[in-house]
Amino acid sequence: MPDPHPASAADGPVAAATRVFLLHQRALTAYILAIVRDHHLTEDVRQEVWLVVARRWDEYGALADPWPTMRAIARRQALVALRLHRPGLLVPDSAALDALAHGVVEMDGEQAARLDALRRCLSAIPAAWRALVDLRYRDGLAPAALAEHLQRRADTVSMQLHRIRARLLDCVERRLRGEGAP
Repeated sequence: MPDPHPASAADGPVAAATRVFLLHQRALTAYILAIVRDHHLTEDVRQEVWLVVARRWDEYGALADPWPTMRAIARRQALVALRLHRPGLLVPDSAALDALAHGVVEMDGEQAARLDALRRCLSAIPAAWRALVDLRYRDGLAPAALAEHLQRRADTVSMQLHRIRARLLDCVERRLRGEGAP
């Protein structure tokens, strides 16, 4: 999946590598975890992948889509980690790893489409609703704190949030089905 926000040359190689790495972080983590089946080992392997990508960014940054290369690095690093840290564990064969990689790519694409639809739907709701959503989910205010902040009753705020979430869910689902949304 190409980076929708390519890093500028002024960013420097580490910043550019980090930006692309973060774009694919969820899919990469899921892929590694499926191979090594250990959360701590997954984190170690993910960091190793980032180090390799950052060190060789001059080479990888020139690629139109660095994701396949990152995935290949993750596969090698995960298999090395399995051999070192969990030698008795059965290592998946190449066909299984290829199928897993395909599934992760599909999952990542679906996630990106869902996030894009949500962004579009958020931009289409009234500004007051967006402000309420921001306070709740970006700033992390609980409904009771929101009610106090807005000088409203807590049940009123909770009901309004429920309606906003229902509207956003409907909008996202319609966009994903290709029906568009207001």
